[in-house]
Amino acid sequence: TEAVTLDDVRGFEGAVTAHRLISLVDANEGLPRPEPPFVNRAAELRLLHETYESHVEAARCRTLTLIGSAGLGKSRLVAEFLRRHPHAAVLHSRCPAYGEGSALHPLRDVVGQAVGSSPEDDPAVTVGKIHELLADHPDGALAADGVAKALGLSPGSTTQEETAWSIRICLETLARRGPL
Repeated sequence: TEAVTLDDVRGFEGAVTAHRLISLVDANEGLPRPEPPFVNRAAELRLLHETYESHVEAARCRTLTLIGSAGLGKSRLVAEFLRRHPHAAVLHSRCPAYGEGSALHPLRDVVGQAVGSSPEDDPAVTVGKIHELLADHPDGALAADGVAKALGLSPGSTTQEETAWSIRICLETLARRGPL
């Protein structure tokens, strides 16, 4: 911008500096968004660290759910936690708004990340990668077929129980490799 000082602007006493717009910056490019300071979340962060360390030490499954109103800092809390545990495998997704897409959308994202696939990939390629991931499991082929059917990557359907079992086998296989 270019600054210009104006002496007579209605509603303001004294000189006012005005700026003329010279160009626009795309919101997705250009200036980095500054991160606000991390404050008043030490207890919650400590609980995340303790839960994680307990999980790694015992090699047991732990689930921790963060619940709070929008804007409360849940995402920031997770980001701070992950900064301190860069070696943990992290799979993430967001749930679409009610009525917008499949209830299994988050699982499709997570499985895709786990096998190195994207939504644009040919479904047959993704199914092949799921089979590769589960190849060493005694029921790996059956579980891979269940995952692929549940996520709509191959024809057929599964029951709720078969879907839960298949996804569990998939996540357990990933967790055996290291913290997930």
